[in-house]
Amino acid sequence: MTLTVAWSALLVAGALGALMAVSLKHAAGFTDPLWTTVSLGTAAALLLLLGVSLQVLPAGTVFSAWSGVAAVLAVATGALVMGERLDSERAFWIGLIVLGVLGLRYDRLL
Repeated sequence: MTLTVAWSALLVAGALGALMAVSLKHAAGFTDPLWTTVSLGTAAALLLLLGVSLQVLPAGTVFSAWSGVAAVLAVATGALVMGERLDSERAFWIGLIVLGVLGLRYDRLL
């Protein structure tokens, strides 16, 4: 497997992590069967993709980058879809997370 495939799987897993965060919110403590199913299915899919990434990338990189991508996308989804606050200060900190993920991806080029 190539580095590109591993990082692609990792980015998709991050997107699924954000979807899982949103679906968990809607699952309301696992009382809504539809959103609970979405949450559990999303969790299973993202774990499979993390496993793919771990075949090539170090564990610390995978979990750091995955959580960063998921966090950034969850904040963006919360702001755009759920009306959560995203002011310039929060955007700055989210930007630092993005820089950290990019640093993990391209550290061999520096």
